[in-house]
Amino acid sequence: MTTYSLKCKSCQGVLELTEKKNVLYCPYCGSKELIEVSDSVLKTTIIADAFTQSVRDRLNNRLQMKQKSLENEREKRESENQRSAQSSMVTIVCMIGLIMILYFVLFKL
Repeated sequence: MTTYSLKCKSCQGVLELTEKKNVLYCPYCGSKELIEVSDSVLKTTIIADAFTQSVRDRLNNRLQMKQKSLENEREKRESENQRSAQSSMVTIVCMIGLIMILYFVLFKL
């Protein structure tokens, strides 16, 4: 892959490509230079940008689906833990009740 280094016409400093990708900017003297783009380059850029956005959208959708799945799993675990805790409490209360019944039956007769 070939890399090109463009120099400023005013001060010979190395130019930087701006976010718009069609303007070169000189960080040394502040001059700007418009890059003329052919229709085929513009078409390729539009297609590449559209593809990039499509991939980004699909990845975001997958991420959202995964987050929902993880949230559902967390809620399910919490629900199971609550049911388990409730079941344990019922068991403890029943055991205490049985102990009290045995105490009264054995020691109050």
